[in-house]
Amino acid sequence: MPFSTLSKTQQDCLGALRTEGVEFIIVGGYAVRFHGVMRSTEDLDLLISNERRNVEALGRFWLKAGAIKVPYMMMVAQEEEWAVIHWDDVDFLTAISGGTFRQLRGRAVSETVAGGLALILSKADLIAEREMSLCDPKQKERHKCIARDLDNLKSGSLGS
Repeated sequence: MPFSTLSKTQQDCLGALRTEGVEFIIVGGYAVRFHGVMRSTEDLDLLISNERRNVEALGRFWLKAGAIKVPYMMMVAQEEEWAVIHWDDVDFLTAISGGTFRQLRGRAVSETVAGGLALILSKADLIAEREMSLCDPKQKERHKCIARDLDNLKSGSLGS
């Protein structure tokens, strides 16, 4: 099961985000696992919509969760360019190498995760994101892991 390793914090976070009406797509390691490559991952990466309504919902979530830098977090969440907000073991991303929430939402897969529906990055978009990440010098320290994910996704291998 790809989501069996979600921490209690991550599960609670997904439930609270749904309650607030926050739009997100699961990307990163858990998306890789969803598409059949069983590999370890510790954090939950969420691509968020930066539309005003969504940023306001994120602000409500962070306030209820006890975050202390909510105005700053909301400002960062409005970015069109790549930005990340680290919160416990969940990372909120405003863009990934493959695009923004708006660009990727229509092709995302809907699946039940931690007791509710969630969008997960499509396999084609995940492969495209991994290919672009290999060309990104900012991702250099992760190239080995990204390349392994890419090989396993393309070959249909279960990984390790």
